[in-house]
Amino acid sequence: MSQLLSRFKEWLGWFEKSDEPTVIFYGATRADFDTSQGLIQSLINNGGRLNVSLFSTRASDWRGRGIMPLPVHSRPAMAVFLSTMKVRCIVALSPLPKALLAACEKRGTAVVGTDLTPDEIVKIVGRERAWQQRTNRPVGRYLAEHLHRQIEAGNGRSGKVRRFNHLDDLKQHLGQPQTILCLGNGPSSEDEQVLSIQYDALFRANHSWLARGILVSPDVVFTGMQASMKKLTNTVLCVLGQTTEKVLLMVRAKAVISGGLEYVVAGPKTSALPLEMSEDFRPTSGAVMVAMAVALKPQKLVIAGIDMFAHPDGAYPGDNKTPNAYTATHSYDHELNFILAQLDKFEGELEILSDVLEKEWQAYKRASRKP
Repeated sequence: MSQLLSRFKEWLGWFEKSDEPTVIFYGATRADFDTSQGLIQSLINNGGRLNVSLFSTRASDWRGRGIMPLPVHSRPAMAVFLSTMKVRCIVALSPLPKALLAACEKRGTAVVGTDLTPDEIVKIVGRERAWQQRTNRPVGRYLAEHLHRQIEAGNGRSGKVRRFNHLDDLKQHLGQPQTILCLGNGPSSEDEQVLSIQYDALFRANHSWLARGILVSPDVVFTGMQASMKKLTNTVLCVLGQTTEKVLLMVRAKAVISGGLEYVVAGPKTSALPLEMSEDFRPTSGAVMVAMAVALKPQKLVIAGIDMFAHPDGAYPGDNKTPNAYTATHSYDHELNFILAQLDKFEGELEILSDVLEKEWQAYKRASRKP
């Protein structure tokens, strides 16, 4: 009975919710998949946290992998399907059904052919969707737009909502911290030596550390996740770019009349922290955290928990399920180059308690002949 109910839900578009972005290959027949075997296999083996699923009009098998049937051909079902599976790109091996194509156009989901390379497809998957392409509830979008206009007009303030437009304002709010502890979410974030660090301000990323109960009173949290925006109500939040700023305002719209909200924006030239980024790279919240800490110019900066998904104990402490790899939005090389470029600007005392990052930093200093 439960299996029948599950199939019925999938027929309506309600697939199991995906934690990672998904690339879908759609083909009308199994022969369509044969013609793109190399491309499919390359994406499956890309080493990142990327889901690759095969779909057709009916269920079948292909080279040991299941081909799943599409939902009923209606726009609402296809829209739900794209949302629950977090579909970022569809590789069309044959023409898409009209309902699916219409849902992709409305949602801003990329539809591409087989002429792209695996790297090009991964870049599409990782690219941030524009605010106009997000299918959020109309009321939430309206409130976010309205509140953003008020904040702009109020030089960063609207009722109980405050945006720090300048780093000096944020630094003053934090009490002019002389020692900042930047704590990523990797296994080294819970090393014994980290727990003994004396600091004036604690920076963290996202919210997975809440359940661990260790160092759970950060002064600033860096995030792009809606779940973190909802859970973290007693700290300054830092988001990357205006699109994520509007997502934050949408999620926390009730802060207009209760609770309050304090935040800072990094990324664009008009933000408190302008950052140079390539079109194909978006730094993680942990990398933005390092950039912000450097820009605040404390006397001492301590970094831990930024293990670059290369720690032998896995991605996160106590987590043996999450793949120890970057998502399609990020990459080791881009991330490392970005962080090293930030650290290169720092003139104070630097202590890195993440072995992987410390090793890379020492190699960078030797190559650039820095003391």
